[in-house]
Amino acid sequence: MFKQHVQGNHTVLSQPKYTNQITLDWFDANYWQQQNKIVGAKKGRATAWFFKQDELTAVLRHYWRGGL
Repeated sequence: MFKQHVQGNHTVLSQPKYTNQITLDWFDANYWQQQNKIVGAKKGRATAWFFKQDELTAVLRHYWRGGL
């Protein structure tokens, strides 16, 4: 089950144990680069950044909606 957390105009859904840790910075690749937490990257339509925070390994990737 996900927990919903609202920050300004943004809504974040997360596992309950991460709710207090996640900030909007988590959605900025520069933030993870400054923290030296990037553990990999994959290029394609856009770069997907893999980062590690404590025991969590996650991916940050821009979602491109399909066009008409």
